[in-house]
Amino acid sequence: MMVGKNLNINDLVADVGDEVPRTYRDLLKAANLSRNEISKLHEIRDGRALLDGLGALATAAAVPWIYLAFPNALTVVVCVLLALHNFNSFAQVVHGSDHGKFLSSGRWNDILGSLAAALLGFTREGHALAHQMHHLELNTDEDSDRIWGRPEQSTREMLGMWLQDIFMISAAKRLLQYMQFDRKSFTATPWRGLNRGFFKGKIGRVMPVVAVQVLVIAYYSAVIGPQFYLYFYALPILTIYPAQIRLRTACEHCFEAGYRPRNRGERWVARSIRANLLERLVIAPLLIQYHFEHHLLPGVPYYNLPLARRILAKNGLEVPLAPGYFAFVFRRWRAERQLAAAMA
Repeated sequence: MMVGKNLNINDLVADVGDEVPRTYRDLLKAANLSRNEISKLHEIRDGRALLDGLGALATAAAVPWIYLAFPNALTVVVCVLLALHNFNSFAQVVHGSDHGKFLSSGRWNDILGSLAAALLGFTREGHALAHQMHHLELNTDEDSDRIWGRPEQSTREMLGMWLQDIFMISAAKRLLQYMQFDRKSFTATPWRGLNRGFFKGKIGRVMPVVAVQVLVIAYYSAVIGPQFYLYFYALPILTIYPAQIRLRTACEHCFEAGYRPRNRGERWVARSIRANLLERLVIAPLLIQYHFEHHLLPGVPYYNLPLARRILAKNGLEVPLAPGYFAFVFRRWRAERQLAAAMA
């Protein structure tokens, strides 16, 4: 089903607004997408969205049953990897809901987005605000995703920051970001100068999230035991999940070795990932790897981003691609060493 206005190329360029620097808006305008192409990109497919959402719920529900059927060490690994797949899938549902482009019904778009967010332990409203600031302030000090590292930091620094992820520090910081609901007072670093007043009026807004998590605990208790909620849900979402978000964010937005932007526009760095099968299953389900296309065309539903890449390429705008998540980090580490040797 088609929703929204029938955009032309000028409307499309204006629609991205301040989220995209002028240089990229000019490239988008030069690509001169036809009205029909733009309409196809903005088509909301409720059937596809519901299938993705229900699939994520089904695989999340399957985790305790898998271990119940095959209780061994290998199954533990499988269940943790499947949990990461589920968390990333829920995140993509929330992401689509944030942009109002998951379902054509605004009410159901918000309901399913809120449910997916609650399953991840936060509110959709808090996530939507932080994500909006990520688009508007990409790679600046007010970018909410700067929690996953500065774009200019070295690969060694990034790996060192994984300690914050494993010790749940990053998860705690992210939850504080998501407890902000007012754009005027939003800060990317709410933990600085934190006091009791920060939580005033916010506890009630997170109670639905608590209720959903209690239901998840009850489900695990009924199937296999409450301790497995800790093993296969709480611990992965508080430790390994942030660590892989850091990896993904570095690949999507960090600067190449030696790159130094001269102005705010040049800090706008985004790329898509040529992910392998395992990376697509665990780190980037539901087309998360089409990240440049999303930042260039934030109003396009995620399931139409492969079409966006084809249309952009046909019209002369090539998408920057990294050679896989782990491959990109290894390539950047090697480039940093070569640069350091050349400067020695």
